[in-house]
Amino acid sequence: AVAGQEERYLGCAACRAGMKLPARGVLTAHGHICPICNFQVVSCMNTETQMAHTFCPWCFCNPPAEHGGSDGQDFRCFMCTNAQCALAAGQNRATTTAVFPCDQCTTARSRQQRGTMMLRSKNGNAGVKYWIGCDKWREKKCKHSMWFPPSVAQITVAQETCQACSTRLRGPCHLVHIALNTQFMPPMVAQALRVQETQRLENLCVAGCSGNWAERLSGRPG
Repeated sequence: AVAGQEERYLGCAACRAGMKLPARGVLTAHGHICPICNFQVVSCMNTETQMAHTFCPWCFCNPPAEHGGSDGQDFRCFMCTNAQCALAAGQNRATTTAVFPCDQCTTARSRQQRGTMMLRSKNGNAGVKYWIGCDKWREKKCKHSMWFPPSVAQITVAQETCQACSTRLRGPCHLVHIALNTQFMPPMVAQALRVQETQRLENLCVAGCSGNWAERLSGRPG
């Protein structure tokens, strides 16, 4: 990034092309690739409020009309309506994807009545948040959930399943892929998981056979 008195730009040393950046805030690389233009997403931290938001440098300067952008507008992820992007939160969109059957809906008498643990994500003032919670929380008051720390930049649910947990819970337990932002992760955790370079964890089972990954990524025993 090239800093000036009032404006900042992301510049290419080879072709001298430049893209405008937000004038204020601490900018850091985010562990997510924009599905619209394939640019790496950037996190912008307001040092006064300690709140952050994300943006894609290309979309910031070239707002995609098909995803809620308009000319002359600085476009950020919380304005985007792209259903394929976990960071997009335009129109307060929240994403939900089934991960595994809930094993704590104690009032369920059959597999059809018990809940499903859903991956949920929502972008707020402090950035995107990921958690997995039972979809029967309203009618059955099931509070089974796991919240992932800020070091988790993106979670995607795979088609592949964990055979052991699928048998134990009598339903499909999908594996997940996790993209990480290790600057928000305790150094000892990053070293233990060996993710300093890859910034990713692939094919994880979060249904219980390998511990509580939400706690492990936070540095707590899980």
